[in-house]
Order: sequence, then C-alpha cells, then structure tokens
Amino acid sequence: MTSNLLVPINFLPQYQNFSYHFDYVSIIIGSLFICFLPCIISTSKMFLFHKNNKTGKTTHDIHPYVIKSFLVMQSGQIISTIVDFLIIRIPFTSVFTFYFSNNQYEYITRCLVAAFNGFEYLSHLLTVQLCFIRLLIFPLFFQVWTFLSISFSFLFSIPHFIKGGVGVQLGEPFQFGAIMILSRFTFENRFQGLGEYIFSIIVTLCIVSMTMTMLIKLRSLKKLSSLSTYSMKAEITLTVPMLIISIPAVLNQLIMIFIMYAKGFVGYAILVRPILMDFRVNIVSCYFYWTHPYFKKKTTNMQHTMNAWTKCN
Repeated sequence: MTSNLLVPINFLPQYQNFSYHFDYVSIIIGSLFICFLPCIISTSKMFLFHKNNKTGKTTHDIHPYVIKSFLVMQSGQIISTIVDFLIIRIPFTSVFTFYFSNNQYEYITRCLVAAFNGFEYLSHLLTVQLCFIRLLIFPLFFQVWTFLSISFSFLFSIPHFIKGGVGVQLGEPFQFGAIMILSRFTFENRFQGLGEYIFSIIVTLCIVSMTMTMLIKLRSLKKLSSLSTYSMKAEITLTVPMLIISIPAVLNQLIMIFIMYAKGFVGYAILVRPILMDFRVNIVSCYFYWTHPYFKKKTTNMQHTMNAWTKCN
C-alpha cells in the first residue's frame, strides 16, 4: 500500500477486483452520520418555525436578516456535509473503491467533485456573512453578499467539473482500498491548492476577528441596565454559535500547519477532519434551536392560549 500512497488508483490492476472490507473506520463514519441527523432535524424545524412565525423586527425577536443569514449558512453547511459524505467519508470505508478504480460513474463523480468544492466555498462565504450581519445589520449587504457568494462558488466549481475527480489511496491508519476522491484540478495544480489554503486562512481570520469583536460588544451590553434578561439571553445564544464556529476553524488551520512538518500523520489528520467539521455544523444547529428564545415562542403562546381557555371554562 505504501507504494500507492496518495497515488491515483484509476485502472490500477490491484484495485479493479477489490471488495469492501469492514473495519473501525466504517463504524466512525456510521457514527458521524447518526450524529448528523439531529442537525438536519433541528435546521428543518427552524425553517418551518421561521416560515410560520414571521413577525418582523421587534425588541424581543431575532432580526429577520440574522435568522435568514443563519439558516442560509446552515443550509450550505448541511449540503456541503452531505456531499462530503459521498466523496470523502464513505470512500474512507472502501465501499466505492471497486467502482472508482474501474472509472465507473465518471459523470456523477464530476458533478460531486464540483458540488463539493462549490459548496465548500459557499459555506465559508456564508459564515463570514453571518458574522458580519451579527455586527452590523445591513439588509443590502445580505442580498448582495448572498448573490456574489453563490455566483463566485458556481464559477469556481466549473474547472473542477471539467477536470473531474481522482481517487487516491490513503495511508495509515486507513486500510488498503480506503480512498479519498479529490478534484483532479486541485490534485494536479499546486497553485490551486495553495490558493484554497490562503482563502481558508482569510476566512478563518475574518470569523475569529468578528467573533472577538462580538464578544467585546456583548461584554459592554451586559453593563446596560436597560437590557432585559430575555434580550441578553438572545444575544448570548447568537454569539455562542459564532464562538463554536471559530474553534474548529482555528484547529483545522493548526492541523494543516502541523502536517506540513509531520507528513507521517497526514492520515490521522484526514480522519480527524470530519469530526471537527461535524462539531461545528451539528452543535451550532442543535444549540441554536434548543436555546434561543425565538424558537420558544410557539410553546409560550400555546401555554397562554391553554390558560385563557381554562379560565373561560
């Protein structure tokens, strides 16, 4: 396996009759998928709740453009994670190795590789948008940034579709036949890989700087006696997801720097990556839905209705 490490497996004879082998990586990927389901459920409930409870801007509710930014961001993250399962995580288990080594479903692979890179760009840009909207609620910025983000992501995904995907054999701790499907455009172009890394660093710096600014702003808000407990809780619940987002983003950059100097640990870093990614997408959705007062309005209104009905009878 060492001789084939990070080498394209397309048409290599030792992979063309390969069959799936169950190992602990399959358990990890299965567990990640199960943990991913509450995120999908929570985000879906937030969409339905917001659709049925559009009240506009009030002193007690979340600003419409903040909730829109959050839902758009999480939608991009969820789609990105689903595509990540299809071309990164599930191939870890060696399920797709036989099909990919025989170059089957090439068109589907092109689409998935383009979607993966496009939604990765989009999820980064939409995260920056949420952080900015939290600091300065500016409706025009939301509309323009969303349009530009989608356009940018689509345009930059086209080269990945044209070049297609390449499956590479992974090293330890993965078994023989465990692969990762990469964009051939990135795999064969060092400058593209460097550009994506610089883009990731810039996004991380933006997220961290705006999160720190929001924490300073939150600290100053605590000193205002005029701010209600309800409003303070709402502000905290909005700020914590930003902090949760920034932690794995910083850790991911540190891991990338680490493996530059310790190439023997690349496989372990690749295995840790989806765990950090899911820590961000899963916890943010669940925490926000279950703690923000905005999503408790339905329960409160229902209780008031029941109390009024009881008094009338």
